[in-house]
Amino acid sequence: MIILHTLGAVAIRVGTHQVLPSATRAFGALFFLTVERGRAVPRNELQALLFPEQSDSTAGHNLRQLLYRVRGLGAPVTTMDTGIVLAGDHARD
Repeated sequence: MIILHTLGAVAIRVGTHQVLPSATRAFGALFFLTVERGRAVPRNELQALLFPEQSDSTAGHNLRQLLYRVRGLGAPVTTMDTGIVLAGDHARD
């Protein structure tokens, strides 16, 4: 379960872990996927948001590494052919 706290100190809780805005890309990815929960976000859309200055191949590699890290925290992020999705019942804000 991902819990997005937007009042007071902004933070994202993933299980027992807390992700703060200082972890810019992990926070950005979790924030965006939580807001867009239930929608399959195309990889290229997420790559463009998180790695705008990088080539497609570098951004793709970095996105895969980032998804590996957030899954390691316990984020229930699913990768599908149509994109990356966070099921609607796996997040609250």
